[in-house]
Amino acid sequence: MSGSPGGTVHLRGGLVVAVESPGVPGPKALLLRSGRIGGEEWAALVRESGGARRPAAGLVAHGCTGAAQLRVVCAMVLKDAAFAVVAGSVDDRERGPAAEPPPGAVTRGGPPTRCKAVNVGMLFARVRYRM
Repeated sequence: MSGSPGGTVHLRGGLVVAVESPGVPGPKALLLRSGRIGGEEWAALVRESGGARRPAAGLVAHGCTGAAQLRVVCAMVLKDAAFAVVAGSVDDRERGPAAEPPPGAVTRGGPPTRCKAVNVGMLFARVRYRM
């Protein structure tokens, strides 16, 4: 969605599983700023995971964060970014190609990133209302 701040909404099975917006920090920024993990630890986990932008399994396996805490952080980012996108100005929206699972995506059943997804109908109803 273009606008101010704009953003990207990732859908899976009709549900919003991730939202990225320049107006909201992502899971990495929240974990680093909170001191739960250091920059060097994060870099090592990214290398260990083969370059994954969000090494969720490694964060939990190495005890850098708990699975529940990671779920909460991912859910916070999703909801904050969705709010930022629809609370700002939405100039246009465009459907892009399906891609690999987005960084920080929440899922319905797989640990360690299992989070309740947001209803896509409610999100887009807000966008249509604002346009």
